Amino acid sequence: SYPPRSVLSLGMPPKSVSVAHTPERNPPARNVRLYLRPVRGAAGGGMRADAGEHDGAREPPLMSRRLWKEMPLWIRLHPERGRLKKCWNGCRLIDDRHDGRRYGVCQNRGCGTQPRAGDPILGCRVCRWSVCATCADRPRMPSLCDDPLFHGPDDPCLLLQEGLLPLAVRDACLPCVPPLAPSAAQRFMGTPLAASAAAAVMEAAPALAGAGGHGTVIVCPGGNYEFLSCLEGYPVTEWLARHGLAAAVLRYRLLPSHGLDEALDDLEDAVTLLRRLRPGPVVAMGFSAGGHLVASLGARHEERRPGTPQPLDGQVLVYPGIDGQSWHPDKADEVCFFNRGAWSWPDKVLTLQARQEALLGGAGFAAPPTYLVTSTADDCIPRSETQPYVKALAAAGIPHVHLRKDFGDHGFALNGGWTTPCVKWLTRAVGMRAAPPLPPPPPPRSRQP
Repeated sequence: SYPPRSVLSLGMPPKSVSVAHTPERNPPARNVRLYLRPVRGAAGGGMRADAGEHDGAREPPLMSRRLWKEMPLWIRLHPERGRLKKCWNGCRLIDDRHDGRRYGVCQNRGCGTQPRAGDPILGCRVCRWSVCATCADRPRMPSLCDDPLFHGPDDPCLLLQEGLLPLAVRDACLPCVPPLAPSAAQRFMGTPLAASAAAAVMEAAPALAGAGGHGTVIVCPGGNYEFLSCLEGYPVTEWLARHGLAAAVLRYRLLPSHGLDEALDDLEDAVTLLRRLRPGPVVAMGFSAGGHLVASLGARHEERRPGTPQPLDGQVLVYPGIDGQSWHPDKADEVCFFNRGAWSWPDKVLTLQARQEALLGGAGFAAPPTYLVTSTADDCIPRSETQPYVKALAAAGIPHVHLRKDFGDHGFALNGGWTTPCVKWLTRAVGMRAAPPLPPPPPPRSRQP
């Protein structure tokens, strides 16, 4: 069974692995999962913490494992996931030299560097895919088996960096665990905390208010409302943490089992929870479909509680899919859904068109202060989809910044140069305050014989 809802659980994201005989470096921070839905029939709040290398081990995956080879390549993400270095099509990369003819520029997302002839690279001679030496050594994303964003389809949660926890709480959250075995079959699956440690976590939850500066960013990855892109999750919180800004990734519910309102409930619950736990403004940052989710929260709030303050203090929308008509069955030649291997339109896909008139500037339009990033090279979301939203912000007198230039094709994530001015906007326009990073957490203690 997997953890009950409203449970605080600890997990280890997969380690970042370097390539080509270089020692492992830059391991990502440990994450804490805060579940958003209430525990059914649990006494005393149902608080429990688990520690283990496999963060998603106790939760079912979004898709049955037999379907993984059929999923879209942009979610399998062979070049970025796991320990083995592969090309986009899944061929294993080999040590090679750039010859100036077979290979072109580095094809890792956001790089595009042209190595010189004779430079060492990782390459696929079949697909002519190559990775420069710098990208070959950068941290890796979790494998599908280890990615918490690919698990827990019915259990929305916030993934917080462990650095947000005060030292006393961290110490209570780290149970005595046996040494981790190297094989996946023998990985430690988690040990319940002693009652005293669980109580310490519950009592110290308000102490989150004293960690990680003033204000919090909720990161909403994209993924066409069917998946959650790891590249738009963990690297974003680590980027914000380097600037002393607190952030958490939202794992929200997805198609085909859940519609837009369920995902909006998850975002609204996350906002409510963080306002209880931490001081300062709460901002949501959404990428692609996650941007549509964040923008839709303002419209739904205005629909249900017109004229009242917005739930968010600010929003950052990065290549957002504002126009829900993109998910209409009439656009079947442009947009497709995996739909658990059926490659068909899920029944609940029409929920994504809710409040469409409001999002495009019609009756019911509402939004908090907005930082919007779009790219002239984005073939997936053209200017015509976002421009009505920008005009509506201006007409309503809502403070906003719109950065538009060639940041790259859809899915450029943190690349392109928009991140530095975004940090300034978060601190100056929204009122977030940075804090120096907390010391790294202590390693897990080994169980005494």
